Amino acid sequence: MLTNSELNPPSFPRLNQLTEWAHLGYLGLLPALATFAVLVRFGHRWPFVIFIGGIVAVSVYLAATISYTRMPAQLPVALFMLIDGPLVVWLAQRGEIDPLGFLIEGYLVDGTAVWLGILFLALRSPLPTTEQRWASVGFMLAAILTTSSLFWPYFEGELWGNWARLGPLLLGLVEGTVLQFGLAREDEVQRSAAAPVYIGVLLILWVGLMFAGNIGFELGWMGGG
Repeated sequence: MLTNSELNPPSFPRLNQLTEWAHLGYLGLLPALATFAVLVRFGHRWPFVIFIGGIVAVSVYLAATISYTRMPAQLPVALFMLIDGPLVVWLAQRGEIDPLGFLIEGYLVDGTAVWLGILFLALRSPLPTTEQRWASVGFMLAAILTTSSLFWPYFEGELWGNWARLGPLLLGLVEGTVLQFGLAREDEVQRSAAAPVYIGVLLILWVGLMFAGNIGFELGWMGGG
């Protein structure tokens, strides 16, 4: 049986491939950059808990991203997918870019959409038993909630009740989630050979930036600590 990518070949193969890898790079860097941004600004009471939960959560996130992310064959649509998340954040910040906030909000939009796509895939996949699927989802939710506690101080301080900022981010999250659901429904592994390098490099980067963020907070790089 032909795969979806074989049935719908890209209109500009080289440009589509570059766009796809740029998108994979952006999604893969988001957890590390957002973790650094929030830790250097707010710190965290239990960094070891974040380390353990994050290793699990980020590994799953990266594995799903490299395995299932596929750009549309139409180049204009692919380019839109590449810029829509950052564009939504830019609109939410009304052009007044806060670099650390931009990274955090980018993850809250595009990173959360990836997570919702992963959960959808885990629930609908026919491969494990029902009990195994629910167990994996429960384990994954625990890891997600642990790492998500990182972002609560930012959400509470910058976004809670601020609908001029929160509204565009929620719309972007809905749009990104719909796209991720479409990809997850295909249940088609895209590039298994590249997965170990992608996951290994970006997971090491996440660990390094997590420690750098904690150190930066303690040293008062952003006036905290």
